[in-house]
Amino acid sequence: MSILSSRYLLVAATLVGAAISYSPSVFAGSTTTILNVSASIQASCSSITTSGLGLGSINQSVGVQTYGTVNVICGGGTPYLITMDSGVNGSGTGAGVLRNMKNSSNEYLPYNLYTNGYSSIWGNDSTSGVSGTGNGGNTAHYVYISVPAKPEATNGNYTDTVTITLTY
Repeated sequence: MSILSSRYLLVAATLVGAAISYSPSVFAGSTTTILNVSASIQASCSSITTSGLGLGSINQSVGVQTYGTVNVICGGGTPYLITMDSGVNGSGTGAGVLRNMKNSSNEYLPYNLYTNGYSSIWGNDSTSGVSGTGNGGNTAHYVYISVPAKPEATNGNYTDTVTITLTY
């Protein structure tokens, strides 16, 4: 037998011996513990958008009613409240909000915004706002506008800016 073959036999015998001598029974015992894993999901809302309420040309002798949407994205289970102020040209609080659009001659055209059909004024407090619970996706809420007939209104463009607040 050559020296090289003898070395291979010696290495092979050593590896087999090592494999035979290793077994899990060499451990003396075991113990366990618990790894606690937790997370906290914070209430969150990421967006509030509107479709706008461009009324176009209206017949001031008739008035107009139409609607748009306020879209909210809040995390699942997040309670929220959407309120609207009286606008730049309005006054009042809560369900007593009075809103006006104004033209360049400082003349006013009254209107109001409603939550459900045309029966409840969308105001700026918890009783006149719109509440909901987030579902993780987009939730659309209708906003209804009513501009009453005002035959004496001067021709021209009337505008107002209403601030919408999302509280969560």
